[in-house]
Amino acid sequence: YMGLMATVFDENLSWYLDENIQTFTTSPKTVKKEDDGFMESNKMHAINGYVYNNLPDLRMCKGDTVSWHLSALGSETDIISFYFQGNRFIYRQNRRDSISVFPHISHTVTMEPDSMGQFEVVSATLDHYRNGMRANYTVEKCGLFQRQGEVMLHSKTYYIAAVEIDWDYSPNRTWEAEMFRDRGMNPAPVFIDPQGGFIGSRYKKVVYRQY
Repeated sequence: YMGLMATVFDENLSWYLDENIQTFTTSPKTVKKEDDGFMESNKMHAINGYVYNNLPDLRMCKGDTVSWHLSALGSETDIISFYFQGNRFIYRQNRRDSISVFPHISHTVTMEPDSMGQFEVVSATLDHYRNGMRANYTVEKCGLFQRQGEVMLHSKTYYIAAVEIDWDYSPNRTWEAEMFRDRGMNPAPVFIDPQGGFIGSRYKKVVYRQY
């Protein structure tokens, strides 16, 4: 199965905001926390914590039955319209390529991908899409060995801990030149460049880790 959680992370509300300004901006003393541009730059339109197609490991085999678990967080204005490029899914016995997800509501859809290649899954809402709420998924031709699931031969105990880390919403920027070529203004630097009094794509956060 694949799980996607889409939301706008407002880093202006983070307990680490002052520390992030000191750590990641090029000139901390000139930052104006109440400036509209600065506040907008800290709103990360993310899927699973990544923006602009940086989410890793969405890979599947052609013909497999894949369950997508789709959810959203936010307020009543944060309605996510998930759109799957390249392949359709089944939801309530209807074949579709998009579905709206309201905040704090989740849906499970089933896909049997028959088109191979790399495709996008995005929020089709214009503001979300322009500001980075996009991810790639890859459909491959797989052999029998690759399709075999994990065989559980013994029980395992897992532990979860809260860990403080430096999180990067956009660790890879090789996509940028191709994505915005011949499209005029590039909105991405506002969110991911630590220039002009902005923090950039890296923030100190607390995440849950499995051990």
